[in-house]
Parts: sequence; structure tokens; C-alpha cells
Amino acid sequence: MNSIKRSIHMVITIAAGICLVMTPPAIFASQNKSDGSAVIPKSEADLRASATHSPEPIYPPLAKAAHVVGSVVVQVTIDESGKVIAAKAISGHPLLKDSAVSAALQWQFTPATQSGVQVKVAGSITFTFQARPDSGPDSVEAMEKSVREHPDSAEARYKLARAYDREMRQADAIRVLKEALKIDPALPGAYATLGQYLMRSELNDQALDPLKQALRLDPHNQTLHLDLALAYTKLQRFEEAIEPCKEAIKDDPSAPGPYSALAAVYSMAGRFEEAVEPFKEAIKRQSEADPVPGLYNDYINLATVYSKLGRTAEQIDALKHAIALGPRIPDGYVELGMAYVKLGDKKSAMEQYNALNRLNRELARSLKQQIDTLQL
Repeated sequence: MNSIKRSIHMVITIAAGICLVMTPPAIFASQNKSDGSAVIPKSEADLRASATHSPEPIYPPLAKAAHVVGSVVVQVTIDESGKVIAAKAISGHPLLKDSAVSAALQWQFTPATQSGVQVKVAGSITFTFQARPDSGPDSVEAMEKSVREHPDSAEARYKLARAYDREMRQADAIRVLKEALKIDPALPGAYATLGQYLMRSELNDQALDPLKQALRLDPHNQTLHLDLALAYTKLQRFEEAIEPCKEAIKDDPSAPGPYSALAAVYSMAGRFEEAVEPFKEAIKRQSEADPVPGLYNDYINLATVYSKLGRTAEQIDALKHAIALGPRIPDGYVELGMAYVKLGDKKSAMEQYNALNRLNRELARSLKQQIDTLQL
């Protein structure tokens, strides 16, 4: 059950991240030294959520032979059209860096906007390289042999697809899963797995039918409903994502994740008033005594919705809750400072500047520039 909840939470985090935390305020903008255009920093979660094409790196044969494993962090700059125009590995093993950079350069993103204008963004993407055995009972070689020996076995093909997936051979995994389903259309878990593999390959339109088929076989599966909502969301078919989120809530009304997802989808659809209650329900179902990252994000996102609705006092209250949960996270202070600027409350805005200055001087300087526009 815990693994299912972790899976659900991951789906929700991605789904919410596509829209929320929404476009950062103008004070996040920095200047690109080469052309003077604004570059907006983004978190890795936000970058991954806005990715429309995200190929995994190829495991370099030399690194694999040397049993080199680990993660590589790649710093990327994305232009106004959503194309990666620069990528540099800033950490990781030398044998893995080139492959990670090559993969990052192929990523594509939904263009970012600020005040209705498309802008450049920058951030980091982490790629993880994990060694897999070349032989053994679960290896690709063993599974391929099993398929040759049992050509009419859907189960053998399903296991081969899982082995291909472990080797990051997504195209092969998808192909073999489709073959398995032709043999046995009722193969347990196969439609759900196919839908997830297609989404992972950013073939979100193709993922819809397998996910719907999976739900016909397992109509009360919360994870499947959230996967379907996420597929619609990544296709920007926000209205169609609403119903799967509602069904996910019916599957388990005590879980906070589906409420967060529903609120995020309402927000992406521009239905901000309807997003308020689901965010409140998500918050009620989480414990401040043992906060998860989702609780902080829900308060931040609720504040963003209040801002869109012009409900500044409620926005401020939500931001104060977020800061109490994440006192070392700069975003809350930035948003709260800007809310006070909007109200013309220079004293309160300066209090947020002072707190922010201890965490991130660059963001604090940008906030101070906004505060300085206020009259004494």
C-alpha cells in the first residue's frame, strides 16, 4: 500500500507542477549576459512537468563495462520556443556526462511565458545511470530466450517488456507489450504498464486508450485514474482531465493527492474559483506535524489561485502557512513580499526582504527593487 501511495504522490506532484507553482513573478528574472534577454530560473520538478519530449540517456558501453553508476546533473537553458539551446554537466562521473548532455539537448518543453510574453528559462535535469545484469534469470537475454521458447506466451513477452524497460529500451518495451496484448487482451497489468511506458516516452496521445482499457478491467484503481488525468494534462486537454481526478477521489476520499490534482487541473483550465475547495481538501488531509512536500506546495499553489482571484488577504494567509512549513525555501518569502508590494505595505514587504536576504541574496535584491517602487 505504501508503494502505491508513493506512486500516486509522484503522479500528483508532476501533474500539479505542469501548472503550479505557476509562472514565477518578474523578480525571478535574471539577465542573460550574451543577449540581454530575461532568463527565468525553474526547479527541476517544474522543468520535468513542462517537458513535452524527454528521452533518457543511453548508458555508455564503456561506463557499463566499467560498472560506473550514479547521477549526472545537467544545467540547461531553454529558449522561448521550448528548445534546449545550451546544456552543461555540472556534476557526475566523466564517463556518463556526455551521454547525459546529449539526452538533455534533445528535450523539448512547453514554452514558458511571463506576463503573456514567451521567455527563456534555465534549470537543471538529473539523469540516473543504473547498472543492470547482462545475464541472470531476469536479464533481457534470459527473457528473450523465454519468448523464443514460448512464442505464444503473453506472460513471457510481458516479462521481456519489463526487462527492456529496466535497460531503458522503451521502444522495444512498448513493441513487446503490444504483442503480449494481442495474444492475451486480458493480461493483468499489461494495459496499465503500456500506458505508463507510452507516457514516459511522451507518447501521451497513444497512452489514452491503454489507460482506458486498464480502467475497464480495474475501474476503481486510483493510480490509473491519475495516470489518465496526467496524460490528458500533458496534452493540454485540461477539461478532459477533470473527470479522472474526480474518479480518483471516489476511489479513496481520504487521500490528499487526487484533490491536489483536481485543483491543479481546474487551475490549468482557468477555473480558479473551482480550484480553491480541492486545494483546501488536500490540505485538510495532510498533517502539519509530519508535513510532506505536497502540503507546502498546496499552500503555495492555493496562494497563487487566490492571487489570480484578487483575494490578497487569503493569499497572504496561505503563504504564511507555507513559510511555516518550509522556512528555508525562498519562494514563499518572494511571493509574500510581492503580495505586500501589491498592497502597498512597504514595512511588511521589507520584513520578507530581510528574511529572504538570509536565504538568497539575488532574489532578495530583486524583491528590494520592487519594494523601492513604493512610496514611503
